[in-house]
Amino acid sequence: MEQFIKVRFGDAPCDSFSVDVDENGKLGLDVLGLRTKILSRLKLPPDADLVLTYYDLEGDVVALHEDGDLHAVMERRPEFLSICVQMRLKKKKRRRRQEEDQTTYLKLSEAMECLEHICTRGCTIVGPYDMEPTKMKGPCSKFSTCKGVQLLIHHFATCKKRVNHGCLRCKRLWQLLRLHSSICDRPDSCRVPLCRQFKLRMQQEEKKDDARWKLLTRKVLKAKIILSLISAPLEN
Repeated sequence: MEQFIKVRFGDAPCDSFSVDVDENGKLGLDVLGLRTKILSRLKLPPDADLVLTYYDLEGDVVALHEDGDLHAVMERRPEFLSICVQMRLKKKKRRRRQEEDQTTYLKLSEAMECLEHICTRGCTIVGPYDMEPTKMKGPCSKFSTCKGVQLLIHHFATCKKRVNHGCLRCKRLWQLLRLHSSICDRPDSCRVPLCRQFKLRMQQEEKKDDARWKLLTRKVLKAKIILSLISAPLEN
């Protein structure tokens, strides 16, 4: 014997499937198994926090939280079980926040790469102090990010407010330089300005270092590893 189940989720078309029922009228899935099957059929993330409800004979909305709720439904031997699926908003917002944060870390990691190659090889209008402008390379593969870093460097070189820390754009470059120094593993030979100085200063003030800054450093370093894996050429 089978129990036909119809699933409604937002504005998506209704989905239906059948589940085996034993001779005692017990459904072949518990609530956890039912959630897993619905997640799979609706192609939702496996960690999505779902709320399952159905309308009983009196027209009341009943939540399916536990196996007992599901057993109570099956005792009525419904011909067609219609389940409404909702995703908890908090979980959805948390996932969106995590995705936005990950995007930010990836962008910062990309900015770190651009800062390093600008100071090492040069790119279009900005390069090392000892390199002739005519020998600087053309736009790189990440020029959309690189151009923004170049504009910050160019602004920093001519800004009159940076001495008194009164310029937001200059502060951004200081933060990029500090962040680079936090993840750089060769400060003695690094050509990014102030890398070694920032590293020494952070070592001296390690106990006073902001916990949020340390967390940011770890996140950006992790994103840097992800970027390197994504951009690595495939071996034949």
